Amino acid sequence: MYKTRECVWCGATPTTIEDVWPKWIGRYLGRRPTRQVYGDSNRRGSLRSFNTLSNLAKAKVVCKTCNGGWMKGLEDAANPILKRMFDEQIAIRLPRSDDGTRGALARWAYKTAVMVQYHYRVKGIDVVPQTAMRKFFATKAPPETCVIFLVSCLGSS
Repeated sequence: MYKTRECVWCGATPTTIEDVWPKWIGRYLGRRPTRQVYGDSNRRGSLRSFNTLSNLAKAKVVCKTCNGGWMKGLEDAANPILKRMFDEQIAIRLPRSDDGTRGALARWAYKTAVMVQYHYRVKGIDVVPQTAMRKFFATKAPPETCVIFLVSCLGSS
């Protein structure tokens, strides 16, 4: 688990443990460590495996105020939309009208992508630059140039 002394959003101390994937998703879909295997099963020694991002992933990088405040608000807003996507197991069309659905999902996905970044933290490498994170914290809106895709893998065939 990656740790910081200061909150990556607001700079407050101390930091608390954040579930990269919210606990309600784990309760809804099941919480388990995951492992990915790839390669050619017909060739000896060609299979490789690695740990993937499980829904048990955590990072100690946010303060209690951010974690229990605006971040929780993003998760609460995305919760019914995500549950519908999980239940239907198909792509759903999000309305183009400004009813908040698309924005709620985009904000949650962006915040979650940042938490994934910190779970897999490599010193000196930011997938989401600090300047973009600061702007998101201030506006709670992903950058206009950001494209967000949410996909599901239901297993191999």
